[in-house]
Amino acid sequence: MTTPVKRLVGHSGPVYALKFLAPEGVNLLLTCSQDKTIRLWSLDTFTQVTCFKAHSLPVWDVDVAPLGCGPYFVSASADR
Repeated sequence: MTTPVKRLVGHSGPVYALKFLAPEGVNLLLTCSQDKTIRLWSLDTFTQVTCFKAHSLPVWDVDVAPLGCGPYFVSASADR
């Protein structure tokens, strides 16, 4: 038996980190990349929800607020 594989296409460089989110039954994934972007993906539809473009250098890491604390995330980039 094979496991289905899904591919999320959007970043133009290597992905350095990801975090899973599940607020109120919605399955989301947050990714960051060398391409200076942070992307939010729907794991229900396997599509990009939005793209954040606030950094001028690669984004090395992301983290999310604990469940119940709101829809917040932080990022760590080479641009500080």
